Amino acid sequence: MLVRVSSPVGGLKLKNDDAVDDLYRFQKELDIAKVCTRYETQHHCERVSVESDLLFSRSTTQQEEFEHLVSRVIHNAARLANALRDADQGLIPLAKERIHG
Repeated sequence: MLVRVSSPVGGLKLKNDDAVDDLYRFQKELDIAKVCTRYETQHHCERVSVESDLLFSRSTTQQEEFEHLVSRVIHNAARLANALRDADQGLIPLAKERIHG
């Protein structure tokens, strides 16, 4: 089973090339996590999140592996949010997403 952890960062209007460049630069710095965007129709912007996956098996996956996955995603989402705020890219706070599963 593939387990995906996603942590929302906020919304961005990616029509600005600087915002896209900042996301690309940050993507290269992430520790095996990825920056994802999905169009948010209600706010007319891209919903930005940090995501990572783990191949999970009840018989072989260690609890520490899962904890590391969650910790890494949350940590990198916070780093990205801070970097975008520091770069003054107009990060838009969005409502929390429901957990799907």
